[in-house]
Amino acid sequence: MIKRLQFSSSIVYFGMPMGLIGAGMNVNHFSEYIQGAENLAVALWGIGVFSLLVISAWYALEFFQRESGSRLRAEWRDPFLRSFFPAVTLTTMLALMAASLTFQDSGVDSVLRIALWGLIGLHFSLNLVLISGWIFEREVLLSQHLPTWFILLSGNFIVVISSLYFFDDRYNDWLEFRWLFYSVGLFFWFSFSVSLLMRLIFFLPVPTLFRPSLFIFLAPASLACVASVLLEMQTSSDSLKIIIWVTYSFATLFLFLWILSFRFFYQSGITRAAWSYIYPLAAYGLASQYMADLLDCSFLWLWSSLLLFALLMLISILLLHPLTAKAASQN
Repeated sequence: MIKRLQFSSSIVYFGMPMGLIGAGMNVNHFSEYIQGAENLAVALWGIGVFSLLVISAWYALEFFQRESGSRLRAEWRDPFLRSFFPAVTLTTMLALMAASLTFQDSGVDSVLRIALWGLIGLHFSLNLVLISGWIFEREVLLSQHLPTWFILLSGNFIVVISSLYFFDDRYNDWLEFRWLFYSVGLFFWFSFSVSLLMRLIFFLPVPTLFRPSLFIFLAPASLACVASVLLEMQTSSDSLKIIIWVTYSFATLFLFLWILSFRFFYQSGITRAAWSYIYPLAAYGLASQYMADLLDCSFLWLWSSLLLFALLMLISILLLHPLTAKAASQN
């Protein structure tokens, strides 16, 4: 049994807890309107945080071994796999928010706030290293320009969302950095969207194995929408309303495009890459809920309910499907 469950660690596996904790955030926001849903949110957070701890411990254990450590360090030198590293800071920030929501009024917020400052600093360092690498490294090929580059930008918007959650008005003088992350995320979201669409339309298609990663198109736009809504509520800036609609409409368009291309994704099968569906769908569902709140629109609440149902069904399939376990054991 133990041999059958053994697998080689990889930075790619952090996509699983990222999706589960993100789905928990989606359900938690929805629980404000449906009683009992908060228990499902806590369950998703629990599974997500547990998988994050297991994957992190396994990764650290292999990192300090000679053979497996050299393989993991080689992932950082690979321009494609390197784009997954921001998933660690992004997922940990989500885990801090989940912990705060689970243990409300227990005095842990001050500890979580300190941890968040450290993660924000680490994520800013990843911005500098990854963006400079994409610009200046000559070995980066067009074929390595995939939607996984958006993970870094999604983390930037999570910095904004988490800082608005953890820090109140007393910290306003110290929180102008959130506009830095918001602006960098928005600028590179637009730039990467244009360059990636040029690759997909005019140059190279995405290999079959990596087709699920196209769903990451939804994540930065959806999280930018949520961050814009929260910033607009705080500053009452009319200019942000344009960004809210631009980002949400962009994500909605691509969701329908990918739904219409169902057979294109079906060919990829169910492997560990299929976890790429979860977090973007969770982010888009959360954006839809915020839009429903903002507009007081019953249609958007119905749409959000359908998205949440589809998300939970997909998570169930990925957790229970034997091909997922088989793919894990083979890697």
